[in-house]
Amino acid sequence: MVMYVSNSLFDNWRAFTHKAKNPKIQLHYSDLSFSTICLKAFNHYSHTTVTIDCVEYQDIEYQQVWDDYNYQDTIELLKLTFDPADHIVYSFASNSQTVKGMDDDMLASTQSLFQNYYRKNLGDTRSFYSADDLIDKIEYLRTAKAGYFSKCSWVGMATVFKVPHTVLQQIYPHRSKW
Repeated sequence: MVMYVSNSLFDNWRAFTHKAKNPKIQLHYSDLSFSTICLKAFNHYSHTTVTIDCVEYQDIEYQQVWDDYNYQDTIELLKLTFDPADHIVYSFASNSQTVKGMDDDMLASTQSLFQNYYRKNLGDTRSFYSADDLIDKIEYLRTAKAGYFSKCSWVGMATVFKVPHTVLQQIYPHRSKW
């Protein structure tokens, strides 16, 4: 079986969960260097070690169905303690980067809500400097009291790490795609 993996953080973690359960699955990645960063972070938290198939696909329309994915499958693979601290995390996208984002005015006002509270902006889930950068952000998420996000991979990650979270969507004048 071949699975195509986009350059989304949570898409990669779902794929690694499937690979851990069924090592015969072959994973093809849209961005092998990004997936390698995600894999190092996954293995950092996992009881098992998943290895990467060095296959990068190009010029293929992304069509992946995760019908049989269950968050509990990932949770069971991870070596975790759930110990929330007194901080919140957030990540809001601009509609100039994704249809799930907010327009500039809404983005600015939403981000300003978090300026007077101990918080951490986790940033874009498709861009990390290194595996250590990703692990640092996951640590902030893992120990957060709560999370507030646009519809992005941090939502799936917050679910896996059992962090209470809210997804914000702009309705007017711009309508974020869900």
